[in-house]
Amino acid sequence: MSADPDSRWLVLKFGGTSVATPARWRRVAAAARRALASGHRPILVCSAVAGVTDALTALADAIARGDDSASALARVESPNRRLVAALGVGSLEDIAPRELAALRAAAAAPTLDAPARAELLALGELFSTRIGAAFLATAGFTPRWVDARDLLRAAPPHDGATEADVFLAARAVPDPDDALAAELARGDHDVVITQGFLARDDAGRTVLLGRGGSDTSAATIAARVRAAGLEIWTDVPGLFTVDPRLHDDARLIGALDHREAEVLGALGAKVLHPRCLAPLRAQAIPVRIGWTDRPDVPGTLIASRGAAADPGVKGIATR
Repeated sequence: MSADPDSRWLVLKFGGTSVATPARWRRVAAAARRALASGHRPILVCSAVAGVTDALTALADAIARGDDSASALARVESPNRRLVAALGVGSLEDIAPRELAALRAAAAAPTLDAPARAELLALGELFSTRIGAAFLATAGFTPRWVDARDLLRAAPPHDGATEADVFLAARAVPDPDDALAAELARGDHDVVITQGFLARDDAGRTVLLGRGGSDTSAATIAARVRAAGLEIWTDVPGLFTVDPRLHDDARLIGALDHREAEVLGALGAKVLHPRCLAPLRAQAIPVRIGWTDRPDVPGTLIASRGAAADPGVKGIATR
């Protein structure tokens, strides 16, 4: 990539189910190709493989209790190893040796405080993106793997914040950084792949962004590089007027503005976290929610008022 001023970043976020199988990774690659074909610079923001964060949480809890961690450790490694084998990209030891060593060191530790828990839970996204970068290299791309902690800085903790608040429920600063965007563009890579969920505080320590962290990561990265847009790829077609699992008459919402989407998210719509929308609204960055399995389905567009004209009641979310 060259750092020419008219290049446009496009951030694409993929959740855990969207990076869990070879078929899904092929769709990730297809989305990156579409971005390149449209003249954009893709930044892929990926969650941990489905189930791995839960397994890491169980491992962290076992360590904190002083229980044997062998079975919990296996539940973390197994999904990642299966994916590596299915993709045919070598071994986990070859792809992610540092992450694997950190995982095993944590599992052998006698205790686990909040900083160590954050380091442990961050490994899910680090594993998935190491695997993803290896796959993209076999799929005709020249990927650049980037540590999200070099992209996102945590805001100072609020008064009265606990240690858990500081390390496990941080908020990232969305301030635009043109120098960062220019640095990301340097080199001969055609796609950037990085992690959701994690950031770094002013002391250089790993912190996590809490619930909805991957959406928030993607939105904050989009704001930091002044992206042309954000695409959130998930296992549903978009936002609905009501929960389609509970109501047969649910209707896919074609378009709405950022504030309307925030309201739906606050009311319990689970496709995206409402906290991710504020940095996008501030720069009028549009968001498209797409269905990973059916990229031909238009999905939902969240854009500034006027660009997202779709009158009427948008939705009634249920928790």
